[in-house]
Parts: sequence; C-alpha cells; structure tokens
Amino acid sequence: MRFTTPRSAGFGGLLSGVSFAAFAVCLAPGAARAADCTADAATISADCTNYSNSATLGTLSNTATISAPGGVSANSVALKNSGTVTTLDNDGTITAVGANGFHSAGLENQGQIGTLNNSGTISSERGETGDVASAVDITNDGTIGSIVNSGSITGDDYGIRNNGGDLIGSIENSGTITGALGINSSSAVTSFENTDTGTITGVNISMQDGQSVDSFVNAGAITAPEGVALGGVAIVCGSFPEVCGTFGTISNSGTIEGNATLSGLSLLSLGTLADKAGSVENSGTISGATGVAGFLLTLGILDNQLGGTITGDGAGLGVALSSIDALTNDGTISATADASIFSTIASGAGVTLPDALSTVTGNAAILAILSNIGTFTSNGTLSSTSNGFAAGLLGVGSTFGSVTNGVDGTISVSGSLALGIGLAGGSAGTLQNDGAVDVTAAGDGGTAIGILAAGPTAFGVEGDATEIGTFGNTGTVTATGDIALGGLFALASADSFTNAGTIEGEGTTLGGGLIVASSDIGSFENSGTIEGSGIYSGGMAVIGLGAMAQNLGDAGLSGPLGDNAILALLSGLGDTALATPTTIDSLDNSGTISGGLLGLYVGGGATVGPIENSGTIESGSVALYVDGGATIGDLDNSGTITGPEAIALYGDAAFGTITNTGTIAGTIKNRTTDDLVFIGATGDDYGLITGYSADPATLVTGLIDSKNSGVIFQSGNTRLNSDIDVGTNTVTNDGTLRLDDAVSITGNYSQSAAARLVIAATRNAMGQLTVSGSAGLAGSSIVIVPIGGYHFSGDIAAILSAGTLDLTGTTVKVGTETITFSTETVDGVTRLLADLPDQGPSSAYSEIGAEAGPAGAAMGTTLDVLAGGESDEAIAFQSTVLTTLLALDEADQPQAIAELAPSGDTPGWQAGFTAGTLFGDAVGQRQFGGFGAGAPAASPVSGYADAAPQRGNEAWRALTGAETAGRPGEGFDGEVWLQGLGGVANGPGYDMKGGGLAFGADVALSDSVLLGAAGSWLSLDTDAAAAEATQQLYQALVYASWRAGAFHVDAQAGGSYGHIEQSRTIGFLGAVARSDFDGVGATARAEAGYDLALAAGGPILTPLAGIAFQRNVYDPYRETGAGAANLSVDGQDVNNLTSTLGATIAWPVATGFGRWTPELRAVWLHDYLDDPVVTTGTLAGTPFATATDRLAADGAEVGAALALETGRLLFGAEYVGQFRSGYESHAGLAKGALRF
Repeated sequence: MRFTTPRSAGFGGLLSGVSFAAFAVCLAPGAARAADCTADAATISADCTNYSNSATLGTLSNTATISAPGGVSANSVALKNSGTVTTLDNDGTITAVGANGFHSAGLENQGQIGTLNNSGTISSERGETGDVASAVDITNDGTIGSIVNSGSITGDDYGIRNNGGDLIGSIENSGTITGALGINSSSAVTSFENTDTGTITGVNISMQDGQSVDSFVNAGAITAPEGVALGGVAIVCGSFPEVCGTFGTISNSGTIEGNATLSGLSLLSLGTLADKAGSVENSGTISGATGVAGFLLTLGILDNQLGGTITGDGAGLGVALSSIDALTNDGTISATADASIFSTIASGAGVTLPDALSTVTGNAAILAILSNIGTFTSNGTLSSTSNGFAAGLLGVGSTFGSVTNGVDGTISVSGSLALGIGLAGGSAGTLQNDGAVDVTAAGDGGTAIGILAAGPTAFGVEGDATEIGTFGNTGTVTATGDIALGGLFALASADSFTNAGTIEGEGTTLGGGLIVASSDIGSFENSGTIEGSGIYSGGMAVIGLGAMAQNLGDAGLSGPLGDNAILALLSGLGDTALATPTTIDSLDNSGTISGGLLGLYVGGGATVGPIENSGTIESGSVALYVDGGATIGDLDNSGTITGPEAIALYGDAAFGTITNTGTIAGTIKNRTTDDLVFIGATGDDYGLITGYSADPATLVTGLIDSKNSGVIFQSGNTRLNSDIDVGTNTVTNDGTLRLDDAVSITGNYSQSAAARLVIAATRNAMGQLTVSGSAGLAGSSIVIVPIGGYHFSGDIAAILSAGTLDLTGTTVKVGTETITFSTETVDGVTRLLADLPDQGPSSAYSEIGAEAGPAGAAMGTTLDVLAGGESDEAIAFQSTVLTTLLALDEADQPQAIAELAPSGDTPGWQAGFTAGTLFGDAVGQRQFGGFGAGAPAASPVSGYADAAPQRGNEAWRALTGAETAGRPGEGFDGEVWLQGLGGVANGPGYDMKGGGLAFGADVALSDSVLLGAAGSWLSLDTDAAAAEATQQLYQALVYASWRAGAFHVDAQAGGSYGHIEQSRTIGFLGAVARSDFDGVGATARAEAGYDLALAAGGPILTPLAGIAFQRNVYDPYRETGAGAANLSVDGQDVNNLTSTLGATIAWPVATGFGRWTPELRAVWLHDYLDDPVVTTGTLAGTPFATATDRLAADGAEVGAALALETGRLLFGAEYVGQFRSGYESHAGLAKGALRF
C-alpha cells in the first residue's frame, strides 16, 4: 500500500509517494468497536470493521457501515481488496480514521476490481493524535476498470489516489469527491467524466511510461485544492527525459477553478510527447492564476466556444502554450494581474527562458513562447488588464500558421505598457483582424501599441525578425495613451499589408497610426483609415530604427520602462537591427492616411516603391514628408494630398515623377538638388496644384518652393494655382498649364512648341503669369478662355517677364479665335499684351446646350445667367465649372451642359407610378374573385347549372380563393395571401428593375361584399448612362369588392412612403452629385366587369373597364459631392390619371389534383395627364427649370396567368407586360394563399 502526503511534498510530492506493504489495526485502550467483518464475504448488510477480500467475487455489495476506527501502531483501512471483484457496489458507508502518524484509507485495492459503484459514502480522516502521513478515501495499487460515483468520496487528503504504474480505466462522478486533492493519479486515467451534478476538489493526473488520457469531460465543478502548485485540473508528464503518453480530448462545459500558482487547467510536459496531439474544448469557465497553461506540450486544438470563459489572475496568464495546431476563441479569454507573467514558467528539453522575461511585470491573455501554433482564430473576447505590462495575444519566437481576430472578435488590453497583438520573432502565415483591437495605456508615459511585429530580442529571446505572409485589417485597431501607436513593425517583414479598416493611435504626446521601421513589406494597400493624433503625431511613418531612435530621443519622450517607452521595449534589438533598412515595394492608398504633424513620413534611409494615391493623405502640418536619405518611387496622385505643406522633400531624399490627376493642396517644398517633374491629367481633365485651405471649396494661392532645382511640367494638363520659386533655375512646361488667377515664377520660364498656356478670363479678372527671370514661349500657343462676358477689352497683359520674353512664332487665341498681341517693356519688365475683343465672344450656352436636347437647352439658359453673375457663388462656378467646360472640345460641350441638369433619366415619380401599379395589380388579383361561403345556390351564368356562383374573373378568383365550382359544402369566408413581385422596364434613356413582397387578408362580410387590407415593400433600381437611383417603397391600402350576380365592382384606396437615393455623374468635372430624399403618395382605383360564359363548362369572358388615380409628392433636396455644380431641387408634386378598357378570358379545368385555371388578359391604357413634368431649383444660386416628358399617353397591357386551387390552399403565377411608344415593362407575380 502506498500513500502520499500532499501538505509537505509540494509539486514533487504529487508525482511520487511513500510505500509500505502491510497494515494492522490497533485501538486505544478502552475504545469500543463493532465486530470484525467476515473476510471474503460477498454481501455486507450489518455494521462491521476491517473488511478484507482475497477471493474471487462476482459482486461485492455493502449496505451497512464498514469502519476502521484507527490504530495505535498501524495503518487504518476499512475495506481492503487483494482478490478479484467483478462489481463492487457501495450503498452504505466505508470509513477509516488514522492515528499516531499512520495512514488511513476507506478503500484500498491491491487486486482487481471491474467496476466500483458508490452511491453511499467512502471517507477517511487523519484522526486527532500524532502527525498523520495521509488520509485517502480510495487508494489503488492494483487495477480498477471503472469508478462510478453518485455518492460521496471524502478524505482529509485525497478523494481518489492512483499510485504510479497502477491502472484506473475510467472515472465517472455525479456526486462529490473532496480532499486536499480530490483525485491524484500517478498513472494515466483512460477516461474521466464529471457530470453537471458532480463536484471535485482538484484533479491531478500524471502520464508516465507512455500512458495516455483519451477523454476528460467536465460538466460540473472542479475547484482547486489549497496549497497545491498545480490545482484545478493538472495533466502532467513526469520528469525529463521521460516519454509521455498522449491525451485525446479535454471538454469542459462546467467550472474548473484554481487559486494556486498554476491553477485552472494546466497541461505540463517535462518529457517528450508521443505523436498524437490532444484537444481542449471549453464552453464553461476555466479560471485561476493561469486559465489554461501548456508548457513544452504539443496540443492539437484549443477551442474556447461560445459562452466559454478562460480567466487568469495572480500570475496573469489566460493561455500559455508551447505547440498547438489550432486555437479558436468564440468566448472570452482574459488575464488580470500585476505579478510576473514569466516567473512560474517551467523550462526543459534544452530550452532556457531568459532572465529578461521575468523582469517584465503584468499579464497576457494568450502567451506563446518558442511555440508552434497552427491556427489561432477568435470571434470572442481576449481581455488583459494590468498596472504594468499587458497583452492580448503575445507570441515570442513562435510560429503561427494563421492569426485571425474575427468579425465578432474583441481584444481589449489595458496597462502602462499595453499590446493588443504582439509577434516578436517567429512567423505567421496570415495575421488578420476583422474585429476590434482596443488598447489603452494609463498615466504619463503610458504606451499603447495596437499591433506589434518586432524582433524577438525585444523580449530577450534570440532569433530572427518576425516574418508575416499576409497582414490584413478590415476591423478597427485603436491605441490610446500618452504614447499610442496603432501599429508598429520593427524588424519584421510581410509579403503584403492590406488595410480596409481603421488603424489609429490616439496619443496625448505621441500618436501614430502605423510605423514601419527596419522592416520589409512587399505590397502595401490602404483603402481604410490610418491616423495618428497628439502633439507629435503622424498617420504613417516608414523609417529605419536608428533614425527612429534619434527622432524619439530628440522629442524627449519618456515612458514606464525607461527614458523612452518604445525604445526601451526595443532596446534589445542591437546595433545591427538599428542599421537595418526599411523597404516597401509598393504603396497604394485609396483610403485616408492622416496625422496632426505628418501624414505619410518616409525617412531614415527607407525605400518605398511607387506610391499610388487615389484617396487622401492629409496633415495639419506636412502631408507627405521625405528626408534622411530615403527614396520613393513615382508618385501617382488621383486623390488628394493636403496640408499646410502638402509635399516636403529634404536632404538627400530621392524621388521619382509626380503624376497628378487629382489635387495637391499646400506648399510643395523641395530642398534637394533634383528637379521636380509633374505629369498632369489627360483628355479634358486637369490635375490641380493649389494652396492649403481648411475649406476645400475655397481656393487659395499656394507655393512650389524648389530653390535648389527646377520644376518640369512634363506632359498632361495641370491647373496651377500656386506660385513657383526655383531661385535661378527654370520652370519648364511641356504640357498644358492652366492659370485661373495671377501666378508668379521666381526664376525662368520655358514653354516648348507643343505646349499650351491656358489663361482663364472671368467677368472681372484674368489669369496672368509673372516671371522674375526670362520667359521663352517660342512656337507655342497661349489660349485665353473667356468665362461669360468679361468687362475689359483692348491690350491686356497676360505675361510679364523681368528678363527676356521670347514669343517667336507664338499664337494667342481667345477661345478658338486667333487674336493679335504685342509686347512692351516698362521699367525693365516686358509684357505680352493681348488685344481682347470687346466683352469677349458670346458664350451662347443655351445654343450649345440645345444640341443635347431640352434639358441641355434649359440648363444652358441658366449658364448664360451664371456666366455674367457677380455673386460669390457665380464667381466660384465660373472658375471651377465654366472654365473646365470651355476648355473641352466643342463637340463635347453640349453633353457637358446636359450633365449639369437634374437627372431626368431616372425620374423618381415614374418609379413611384410603376410601383403603385404593380401593387394595385397584385391586390386586384384577390378582388377579381374574393368570395367563398354563403353564396346563392343558383349560378347567374348560363351553362354552369348546379355550380357555385361565378363572381368575377375565373382565373383571378381561383388564384385568390373564390369558392370552387362544383364543390358544395366547402365554404370559406376569406383568406390571407402573400405574393412575390418582380419586374423590369425600359424607358426613354433608362432601365428599371425591382422586386418585393405584397401581402394581405380579407373577409366576406356578406354574399356580395368583401373587405380587406394589404401592404407591400418594393425596391426599385433605375440606371441611366450618367445617373442611378434606388427607391425603397412601402405601401398600404384597403380594398373592397361588390358582386351582384355576374356583375362586379372592385375598388382600392391607399397611401405610400418612399425613400430615394440617387447619383448624377458629371463626367467632364470628374464628380458625382449625390442626394437622398423622401416622398409620399396616394392612390385610388376602381374597375367593373361582367362574366359571360361562352359555352357550358367552357371559357368565361369578362369585359372590364376601370380608372386609376395616383399622386406622388417629393421633398426638396440638396446635392453633395460635386462642389459648385451641386443642385438645390425644389419639392415636386406629380399626378397621373389612367383608364383601362379590355377583357379577360379564363377556362377552369377540374383535375384529380385540384382545379387549374389558365387565363389571358388584354386592355387598352390611356393617360389623361400628358404634360411634361417640370423640375425647378437653383444652380449656384441661380434658378433653373427643366422638363421631362411623360410616357406615351396610349398603350397596351397584356397578361397571362395560371392558378391552382386545392381546398384551403391556392397557388398561382402571372405575367403582365405593358407596351407604349418608347417604353415597355415586364413583371412576374407568384402567390400562395390560405383560405379560412
């Protein structure tokens, strides 16, 4: 017999024991005792003491009390088995009390027990005298196939003790197992289950000599014993280099709780695992100083399921792992502590954890050190809180297949040095955040980093830089603190970096969206937001670590880990790392990169390949800053680069060509000796270079400051609203340069023969070029573009040169008209004087617009007024819109004027009428035959004797629930119905498509009156060449029908609400005007018909006549997105009145499956209101009015339907087509109904 004393043995005592082979029972003098039990008895039904079995028994049953009161000089055992027992059933009590330093055991097995069933009590006590070694309820030195406990197993020291090398096949507990340690096994237990009613104080299972744990299931409560190093649940392998077995699945839906050094659930291997890896599934609660820990252990899957919680406290680890195939979190993993997170981590297998780790205080929700993790996926919560260091997920020198924080995933971290996701060394195939990473650092110098990829030496582990295959973010990464970085790549690499979400650092002192330092990134794409805020703030910095260290040192920042928090974190990287260059092969921004001090910074020897910006790069100081020997490739800007300094190039920075088809707003400063080379837009578009303004709609004069080199406009179209200072160098124009205002050049100006200088002339001002040096325009052209009638004529100075002015072979035009010019020199300044015609040529916008149709002509009249306007709105419109329009080819100008008109190609009112008709027709299906029970017995229709009355159109009636002919006794008072609607339409210049649902219910109030109500939702999309609109319409109406024999009258009345979102593309401005507004409507319609039987049992012809009225009222709206070309549109009321005249023919056919009714329909449509619909409003403060024609007044509607009626259920489908001159529509309806 072997026992272990847990109170004195500590961790080592859990893995080894004290052995002795015999026992005797002695009592203190004078003590009373029951009679001794009969040895080898199969049934114990009377109280006795000291039972012993050495025989072979089928069943050993106890319903009494077996006791071992305790001896003076021997161990105390109540029931001992050294024989063979197939089943041991205990419904009574088995109890032992030790004394005088001797052990006690309720049950000791040295033989074989197949199944041990306990529904009673098994207990052991230390007694009151002497220093007792241990008290064990059940101790096993033999073999037990299974232990099934629904009762109580209670001991002072152990509930169940399985000694080394001995076997317990399975343990199932639905009762109570308690002790200083509930279950302690020095050998593996094949399967373990604690049900939802089970309670256990601690489980410790040791896998030795290759033994395994196949299944461990807990649905109840396992709480930690006090004073035991591995508490809650501990599955361990013995001492190194022992070969361990494997474990299969650990499944917890209950509670596993510990309060000791490594408690909760600990999976510890000091030896070498076999090939098979296990898995942990948690949907319950695992908590303790460490939630789940696995050190030097190969784990298959850790799945923290929805509702699962893993919490670490004290030592501060939620999960610590060595090797894992997949980690999935849909629940919560959290850690809260101030103690060292590394002080209790064991080492072995030749791996020694560095001392530097133990100096970092705080906690990590998930920690992986020198680990191999297949996949990490979280759609739950990772939470870490500390007054010191804290991290959500931290991998040090570890390998991850993939790391994914899913759409529903949250990583929340708070500490004085806080990391959301940190990878220091090692690799990750994919690092993807689709959820939320929220990191907060408190106090002065508090440092928060959302995502960190750094060299492992930052955490004291030797190794190479972090390697990431693909980084992606579609969620939010937010860092907040005194020093806050959304992301930091320091000594890391990534094949690709893609951000479609938000990465931001909200710092009090230092705030950065993203820093890439001494790292290598392949392709970088941003379609989201990268933003930094604070005293020292930047959107994105690409820099060498050495330069970063210098810059941060110069800023004098301080933090919790030293003079500088970030540098202290990275202080272990060494001189080689600090000298490592930074490279980004290509940078593509279609989102926003924003910072208070810097937008995008490239420095410290970094190299960035081509930069393509179709989004926004902005700053309150410098938007794009390049210095410190950095190199950027070509810059292609089709978006916006804006800041007081838009672009700054310093020192020995190297850069390529700047292609600008968008806007560069702010000073462009070039302090290098390389020329600035610009390429503009093509076709009719212009790239804009202007000054910085807080209001983008207001243009201010900017500056291109390039004193050490020249400026070249190599090709394309550039609108220049900035002065240029090239010192004694030259500005060269080889493309098209447009001046809307006076621009000065400090230096020289040269224009090639193929180039153009476009000068805008508005009502009271004209662009002008002033050159401090020489100007050469030989063989080139100057085009003056008049915008409206200007108020000056005669000789006007267009170019002024303080040096020579070479105009040999130069032509000057006003519009397309060549004019004469001359030169004069006054006080050393030579001027080109253009002889402008009086008032300039007439714009005649209305005449030009008329070529594009009525809308163009009407808008042209408004432009004629605007061209001569003097208001601020009119002047802004002339400068930004009319100048661009007149620079177009003459053939393109009519269409451009038409594009300024409101969208007549996507008429909201026509869509509203279409929706109202579609819904009304759907309700009409019900009305054509809406009666069931209570009808007169005789049919008014000749040829239908002995049938129920034929009320209305037969196919529609069958589709909507009318009483079926020839089916007496089936009477229904009404129905509920649902229809799916969908269709397409093609009108003048537009296409429409849509669909939705209609539903309703009605009841027959009498034999002749039906009353019902219906509702619908429809979504309609309208597309035209330059416009789009989407309508969401909600309609409701009441309907009624009256029948008198074969005659019927149907009526409807209701209202509607709609929300419209529309866009209008203005191609020549490269702009899209957007708007959204609401509308309401009212409708009423009535139709009458008469059923005519064409033959007995044959077709039914129903002539029809009807009238329908619709009124739609739309709110006024203001467009956005097109600047000066935005329209303000007035509210609008549109009415429609339509008559119908035609017939339907239906032929009901009875079958064994039900009654089928095919039907054909044809009607003539006539609209009585055919005047154009007028749209009014203002453009740049000037009124306009345009008219849109309605559809042709006359048209035809045809339809085909098929209905099936089977008792209470009705099904049907219908096609309806409408045809007018220039318009056609096609709709389909499918219906199901239930009669009652």
